Amino acid sequence: MLRALDHPYAYAQLVADRLKKGIMVVSVDQNGKPNVMAASWGFFGYQWSRPVYIVPVQPPRYTHGLIAQSGEFVISVQPESMDDDMLFSGACSGRDVDKFQARGLTPVAMPIPGFKTPGISGALLHLACRVIHTAGAKPLSPHTFFFGEIVGAYADALP
Repeated sequence: MLRALDHPYAYAQLVADRLKKGIMVVSVDQNGKPNVMAASWGFFGYQWSRPVYIVPVQPPRYTHGLIAQSGEFVISVQPESMDDDMLFSGACSGRDVDKFQARGLTPVAMPIPGFKTPGISGALLHLACRVIHTAGAKPLSPHTFFFGEIVGAYADALP
């Protein structure tokens, strides 16, 4: 069962430490089917006096279109026991593979009215984000930076 955290950065050090190896970025298609992407870089802090997580995604990636279309994403920070799931999610495209089904992952709903993107059951914590801004990084990088306001932070499998 999800436990709401008092502060979105209550476990900032855990997020930063796990980000070095990779975390899971969950998105959802227009029919509610979840997809997961591995990400080993991102940023979190405050922007416009709001807590944000910024995830860079290249436009050709399936996840890019899903986040752009839905306007939301979830950062699910997995325990080491789920690192193989994270690596798998970065090795194939959700256009071709249902990654949740292929890895036996279970979606967990975020308890936020109108929020459609789930987290991944068994992850340590989830940051539910609504996109408030996007920015390009050309010519340095082809990525789009999705600025997600953290609208909910939840512990799942934290000890």
